Amino acid sequence: VIAPFAPVTFWHVIVADYLTSMAKAFSDLQLTACLSPGILAHYGDYYATEHAGYTRSTALWEEHHAACASSRANAVMLALPFWWRLMQCLRVYHDTREVKNLYNALKYSTAFPLVYTGYLRKLEPSAWNDHAFVAAAILQSSYCFVWDVLMDWGLPKCADGLGSRHGSQCKSGFRETRLVFGSKAPYFLLC
Repeated sequence: VIAPFAPVTFWHVIVADYLTSMAKAFSDLQLTACLSPGILAHYGDYYATEHAGYTRSTALWEEHHAACASSRANAVMLALPFWWRLMQCLRVYHDTREVKNLYNALKYSTAFPLVYTGYLRKLEPSAWNDHAFVAAAILQSSYCFVWDVLMDWGLPKCADGLGSRHGSQCKSGFRETRLVFGSKAPYFLLC
């Protein structure tokens, strides 16, 4: 949260990474905050009157859900953890001038087209919005997968650590010093 204004520590990165994993929970939190007043107001009216009739919770959910799920606030809450992580990457780049932080920032920025097209699908359903959503999902998933395999997992093994930038060749293999499991089978299963 403080990334643009203060140095980013390893602890900040870990917390923000956890929060990006919980983006759907942020969205659900907003949904709950939006739905609850309407449902609670209904039950307040119910008990204030002579119990005019019972209304099922599912009916109340359906009455309020569409407006809450397609609200801008829901999209913002879904994107917020990625925004925080993006700001961290940009701050680390500002402090270190390491270009890999810009590529990492790009990874987090790919979440925004996905959130936006998802919002459009709810707001204005159409074939074009569905296709845009699928394209954004493919872009975001592919970039994240490639980043995780190359940068976070350290695969494949390269002589200079970055690839053939200085004429070295990457070989298919593992960085033996970074392996957690003795067998290489779990790594192949993950890919």
